[in-house]
Amino acid sequence: MAKLLINISIWLNERLGLNQPVTNNEKKENSESVSYVDVSEVDARNVAGPGDAGRMMLRGVVMCVVRCCS
Repeated sequence: MAKLLINISIWLNERLGLNQPVTNNEKKENSESVSYVDVSEVDARNVAGPGDAGRMMLRGVVMCVVRCCS
């Protein structure tokens, strides 16, 4: 199962153009280097962690109840 998820992740990264090495005149990176996403301070402040996860779970339960009852 893990191998399947890894292969799907690799495929998605290639399709979305992620993990492309950034070449710089001073520094050359090989294709094995890991890419990352810079998150601005404003975006980082908007993440509430467990609170967001709890709201998402609550919304999911409510949606399931609404679908089952209608």
